[in-house]
Amino acid sequence: MPRSVHLVPDAEPGFWYVLDRAIAHRAGIPIVGPPGRQVFADIPRDALLAAMKDSMRWHRDNEGATLYSVLNASRAWRFAAEDALGSKLEGAEWARSRWPNPELIDSAVALRQGKRANLEAPEVDELLEYAEGVISNALQQRR
Repeated sequence: MPRSVHLVPDAEPGFWYVLDRAIAHRAGIPIVGPPGRQVFADIPRDALLAAMKDSMRWHRDNEGATLYSVLNASRAWRFAAEDALGSKLEGAEWARSRWPNPELIDSAVALRQGKRANLEAPEVDELLEYAEGVISNALQQRR
């Protein structure tokens, strides 16, 4: 990915910040200084679920059939189902055995590894919609 620095808060969707902060808190590996758990406060589950729901919609509306749509949907689905926030590839590994079309997940992983693969927009949209539904159900159960 090309390097990207964003200094204007409204230039990017807010869910990216929420997700990145949560990952930094839970799994950040310090290069220098204290661990992420000491630097960043944890993000409450409801706030993370809401950010992931927004992310699913954003991917469907703005990104379409990309490896990032599939991998982020896999990670979000896993979090909604098991409260496990891991890497995109960990989410893909988890989702692969649960999704009726594991080839979709395999294709996204292959693309992430720089290999050739194909993603079909209707299949990616189906995964994004499914993940959003699981997230919505998890939010409703918490209320």
